[in-house]
Amino acid sequence: MAIYSVKIEWFLKQISFFITKLIAISSHFTGFIDLCKMGARSFTPNEIENMKKHKYNGTDNSILGTLFLRSFWNWLVEFFPKSVAPNTITFIGFLIEFVTFVITFSLSHCLTEKIPSWACILNGIGLFTYQTLDNLDGRQARRTGTSSPLGQFFDHGCDALTGVFIMIKVAATLNMGSNMITFIWVFTMGIGFVLTSWEEYITHSFYLGYLNGPDEGILLLSILHVFVGIFPDAADWFKTPIAYGIYLICLAFTILPILFNVLRHSISDYDMRNRAFVSIIPVLITIILSITLVVLYPQISENVFFTMLSVLILQYQSQLIIVSYLVLRPPFKLFDPTLYPYWIFMCLGFICPGIVASELLSGIVLLSLVFVILYFDIGVIDGLSTGLGVSVFSITPVIESHKETLNIVVDEEEEQNGNHTNYRINDESDDMMKGQGEFEDIVENEKEETVVSNSTA
Repeated sequence: MAIYSVKIEWFLKQISFFITKLIAISSHFTGFIDLCKMGARSFTPNEIENMKKHKYNGTDNSILGTLFLRSFWNWLVEFFPKSVAPNTITFIGFLIEFVTFVITFSLSHCLTEKIPSWACILNGIGLFTYQTLDNLDGRQARRTGTSSPLGQFFDHGCDALTGVFIMIKVAATLNMGSNMITFIWVFTMGIGFVLTSWEEYITHSFYLGYLNGPDEGILLLSILHVFVGIFPDAADWFKTPIAYGIYLICLAFTILPILFNVLRHSISDYDMRNRAFVSIIPVLITIILSITLVVLYPQISENVFFTMLSVLILQYQSQLIIVSYLVLRPPFKLFDPTLYPYWIFMCLGFICPGIVASELLSGIVLLSLVFVILYFDIGVIDGLSTGLGVSVFSITPVIESHKETLNIVVDEEEEQNGNHTNYRINDESDDMMKGQGEFEDIVENEKEETVVSNSTA
């Protein structure tokens, strides 16, 4: 185990060195980065105070998580040195998904050709690695005492972007082409993702059911990639009415519980009900415009860049919702002005469908949205990093740098008993000493567990 730990530490040091060089290279683009930092994403003093008081409450009831996934992740995270920042782990997973997406999209010639078997297998391995790293970053944050709203946004922000990569790669693996079916597949998955963020914004809790996308869903998609890579003819079955029916059932089991949970929380609370109603309107605008366009003008669905544009708008809105949740912005702030040009572009499609159906024009608009998201993400990350006084890619223990404001509570039920896991981050200045003591207890328990495991080994 010690040998593997040394190898992993060496590998992570190389990755950290690569990221450092990447950041150094990006420093040549200081004009754009400075513009992002000083732009409209700066936080008010009141929002900074809100982010310091932010409480994260997450519940994962995943069946596979209870059976073996969480045990696997808990075992694997012990190989990571505590000098590795959680966001570094998140970013490595994001890079893996981005690279495999670029390879897949290039080999498929924009979803028009079948990709080779090795690319399907690569997609499966890359997706499983991404899922693993995505579940290790939070555990690493708790091990190092660096849990913060910055890490939550960084994780959710990367998930929003990789969601597009994941859906397009599945379409390429199954050789679905660029058509109405592909649009429905990609867009409905995007709806499920943004509704998950909306649910968290309304209920102030992140809930994953017994069968959920981040656990069972991604694992099954990873297996699907590898299976199709080994048995290419199997891809045809996933394009049958039976497969479509199974997908629609899974989609219903994803969306309906979200709507029910929001309704259950808000039905007796006027303020929450009002927040739920107002905050969902911008999302509904995107959904209605996109679906109406492809229904009235089916040729638009054959434009893969419009498909990616429509779902990326939803993912961007998911990021807007998460930020509003972290700093307690009112729901009308979700009518972000940066969304208006893209809604106008879609509206132009009703006047002249050829504008939206054009791959060139849709590609240009898609590229502009990518820059808007980069502008937004860099500004938010810088604002959170500055406001909280924590570093993005290096360890800055929040307990040490914010003793006056932070209290970390880790309520982890015994997974051996098959129960779910709850994690809560509570930033309250009045509970400073309690939070520090609890964190020290956590560290001490980890040391004891390490000694026991080593002696057992």
